[in-house]
Amino acid sequence: MKRKCLFFLVFAMGLALVSTASAEIPTMRLKWANFLHETMEWSKVDNFFAEQIAKRTDGKVQIKVYHGGTLGSVMEMPKLVASGAVEVGNFPASYFFSQFPLASGIAIPMQVFDIESGRKYSKRVSAHPLVQEENRRNKLHDFLFTGLVPYHLIGHKPVKTLADLKGIKVRSFGSMFPVVFSALGMVPVNVPVTEVYENLQRKIIDFGFNDYAGMNQMRLQEAAKHVSDINFGSMARNLTYVNLSLWEKWPEELKDIWNQVNEEAEVYGHKIAMAADKAAFDKFPAAGVQIHHFADQEKMRAAIPDMIEEWIRQVGKVGNIEQARTLGAFIRQVIKDIEAGK
Repeated sequence: MKRKCLFFLVFAMGLALVSTASAEIPTMRLKWANFLHETMEWSKVDNFFAEQIAKRTDGKVQIKVYHGGTLGSVMEMPKLVASGAVEVGNFPASYFFSQFPLASGIAIPMQVFDIESGRKYSKRVSAHPLVQEENRRNKLHDFLFTGLVPYHLIGHKPVKTLADLKGIKVRSFGSMFPVVFSALGMVPVNVPVTEVYENLQRKIIDFGFNDYAGMNQMRLQEAAKHVSDINFGSMARNLTYVNLSLWEKWPEELKDIWNQVNEEAEVYGHKIAMAADKAAFDKFPAAGVQIHHFADQEKMRAAIPDMIEEWIRQVGKVGNIEQARTLGAFIRQVIKDIEAGK
């Protein structure tokens, strides 16, 4: 009898603890602003994240994802999330170099060359105290650390060797890839991603610059018929941020659920991104696109300058160069660890 009483007492206490823990999660309705179109693979990751949070909080936390910049353009996103106008939003830190000079270190070109290495690179560099402090100053908490499938070229002629790159006008963006392209004898032209099709069609640029899935989603194979498998490496995908003040108010149980879903969403994102990239590549021949193997990959890597040093130099113009050197040394170690399989 005593054993039965003890069992029911322990069982009741367990139920009470579960109920108390569940009660700690407040009922919330969050707005998630995604600047990408809903049909893009990474937008599916945002939807997956929202669905899993609702499921694992028993519906207490509901997230409505607004795709395609309907709550604001990508250039408005840091201010919208920091102010709490939207609770969650995404954007590439490299678009706001002067505001996020250290966080932009996750997007230094030509450091890693596959999507999983891109994820490790993004995650480890973002976790550095200097980057976290920069995010705190901007009233943001970052998550969803993922790499991009490597970028290639699509244009109006075959690209098989370094010599084929000389003089071609290529779509570029930011402040780092123009350095890479110029070092290879290319002519970088900063073009918004939404205008690449028209610029290719009108031959304002000779080549677009994207992963295979991105080329397919933007229908670039209609405007250009030559794809090169030249590998410009993986970069960190735009990070996603939650308003810092809101994050700090959340109970630990909700943060734990959020972080668990985050890990799963990163893996899920890589899976569907690689599948979409392969599917797009396989469709090119039917669209009349010729695929050309680039034979000078190692020569290309040797021809570009030290991009970490270039990043440090650029940060020094807008921020603390000593902090950039500290983070740059850390990034070099991260790259070594990734190459060693750590």
